[in-house]
Amino acid sequence: MNVMSTQAPIVSRWALGARDKPRDRGSWLDRLVSGIRHGRAVRRTRKSLSELDDKALADLGLCRDQIGLVAQRGRLPDWDENVA
Repeated sequence: MNVMSTQAPIVSRWALGARDKPRDRGSWLDRLVSGIRHGRAVRRTRKSLSELDDKALADLGLCRDQIGLVAQRGRLPDWDENVA
């Protein structure tokens, strides 16, 4: 078996694959916009929960040090649900 005959198809497939696949030019912009929207939603949620008193947070099943986790994830992590 010739080394050139085994390597040529691999190089050809790679070269063709690079030209055949169109680049998704909007994907980085979509990720950037969704990241910005997520960050803004986290800040709004954190601000809203921080304005509540301790009794209202306890009614929701939260304590003050869990506000950041809830704002970031939208819920308590599984390992932290039984603590509150």
